[in-house]
Amino acid sequence: MNSLPSQILERCASAWETTYSNDYKMNTNHSIKIKNMGRNIFTLIALFTLSVLHSQGQTLQDSILNNKQKVDKPIKVSDTHTPIYQLYPTENSWASIKLDTRNGKLWQVHFSISNDNFEGVLSINLNSLVKPEEEIAGRFTLYPTKNIYNFILLDQIDGRTFKVQWNNDSDKRFIREIY
Repeated sequence: MNSLPSQILERCASAWETTYSNDYKMNTNHSIKIKNMGRNIFTLIALFTLSVLHSQGQTLQDSILNNKQKVDKPIKVSDTHTPIYQLYPTENSWASIKLDTRNGKLWQVHFSISNDNFEGVLSINLNSLVKPEEEIAGRFTLYPTKNIYNFILLDQIDGRTFKVQWNNDSDKRFIREIY
């Protein structure tokens, strides 16, 4: 069974022979026939190559368009410049506070260099402080205070402030609004 490219070349040669055979019968000079035949074969090969390259380019273009259509949610320009999560150091070398800047959710992050000490994430506030449609990256910012365990959380849009306290004991970790 012939491969597809060889079938295409056979069809092209057959069409070429039908179209140009009368021209070659009129020519008496054998070298002119060979020269013209070489030129026409070169033209056919060039056309075939261009059609293959065009189809490959079209496939790539279709692939790019399909990938663009797969984007679920458009990204706002402000989202690309403002990080969603920020990590704030504490006075404790092994603990930091992670803030979701869109909604005010907070976690206490501990790390260790030995297997004997605690390493992990403890929640401070798992409740969003705004409605989902009001979430904007960079909306909330955390500010340290003189007290090692306390921070002030500021909603930069409506100005609300919250006292945030981190601690290893769960009953001493909390967030509450400052009125």
